[in-house]
Amino acid sequence: MKTYLLCWTMVALVARGACAGIQIGLTEHQKENSTNEWGAVTYNTQISLGLTGPQREFKTNQVIDLLVRIRNLSTNEDYSVGVQTPFTATEDVSFLVISPSGKDISPVFHSSFRFSGGVVWVHPGQVDGFVFQLGEICRMEEVGTYKIVMRAVRRPRDRHRSFEVLSNPLYFSVVP
Repeated sequence: MKTYLLCWTMVALVARGACAGIQIGLTEHQKENSTNEWGAVTYNTQISLGLTGPQREFKTNQVIDLLVRIRNLSTNEDYSVGVQTPFTATEDVSFLVISPSGKDISPVFHSSFRFSGGVVWVHPGQVDGFVFQLGEICRMEEVGTYKIVMRAVRRPRDRHRSFEVLSNPLYFSVVP
């Protein structure tokens, strides 16, 4: 009964996240990383940032869908990431965003007592993640090349320590 209830809870969270502009959980096609660009392995975890399509140039304020892939290299430990809707930086997920002029325009974490969104579960040996619109966390108003890196906190089951996992850097351009 617990498994049944947990499954329906997860379905409700995924549906709610998808309606709010965040796709929680990836399709099989999205899980594939043909470019093989991953961040360094930290505590059996890697993160890959990408875009949902091949386009690397965007017009000012055009919608840019960011694809976050999380790979769990563990053989026996699940990993979860909580994703807020609308997308916000959390204590465990943040982004470094550098504008073309070199200015740090990273979103700032604001503590919230309510959690609205969903959880991405990445099982041992699996890849999963989420997709969201980059404009939800910062504005891409400057013309030129941007750099983005994701940071996630990985906590083992014992919760006595944590590890910082960094993605690969993602570069894209904004044109007039």
